[in-house]
Amino acid sequence: MFLSLQNKIFPKAIKITPSPVNSLSCILNNNNVHSKFIVLNTSLNSRVILNQPLRNYVTENENKKNDNNNKEKLSQQQKNTKIGFFHKKPKEVFRFTDPRVEQMRIDLEKRTVWRDPYEKAKKLGRPISPKSTMSSKQHIYSLIHRTIGVILCTGFTVIALTYPFMNYQWSSVVQYLSTLSPRTALIGKIIIGTPLSYYTLTLFKKLIWESTKGFNKNFIRKTDRLTFYASLILAAALAGFL
Repeated sequence: MFLSLQNKIFPKAIKITPSPVNSLSCILNNNNVHSKFIVLNTSLNSRVILNQPLRNYVTENENKKNDNNNKEKLSQQQKNTKIGFFHKKPKEVFRFTDPRVEQMRIDLEKRTVWRDPYEKAKKLGRPISPKSTMSSKQHIYSLIHRTIGVILCTGFTVIALTYPFMNYQWSSVVQYLSTLSPRTALIGKIIIGTPLSYYTLTLFKKLIWESTKGFNKNFIRKTDRLTFYASLILAAALAGFL
């Protein structure tokens, strides 16, 4: 009797249910730390898998530390830089935010980029350097040109500096030259005019070397010979007219 009353008052199947969860609790798998999903336990005891990647707090802290270090370095550099009368502040460079404008700027930089002269010389058929392809004769021509330039420079400077202090009568020199025969005078004029004509023609030759497209070894040899013979002809022509 007592047992029956106890069963009625206190039923057998009394289950203590857990209190409902008011907030979302994050359940992570301990075995898989680098999992790309988060499992949530709601008040309805349902598990929803969301495609939401986990936040890497370690890398975020490292990035914050790096940013702080960079800011400290910039502040120290600004303190160390002297701003005075002779020290100007660096100009701020404006950067475009539009990607189209930035791409246009990159394209312009690619067009004006420095090109390798060796590749350009190969495309145009030129040697790497004229002196590297010169033979012994071409080196002799170059040496003659340089010696003539040195002699002319020193000669004109010496004459220009000493002429005001010289009490020499040039009329006697003119009379002596007039007494010479035409043959000797012509030879003397050619000897004096050949270095001058060769020097001037060599300068034009080097300008042609810089402007031509089909630049090769044969062209160098031909132009060297042409300038040498043309200087003799020009000196003879000037001596005949003068």
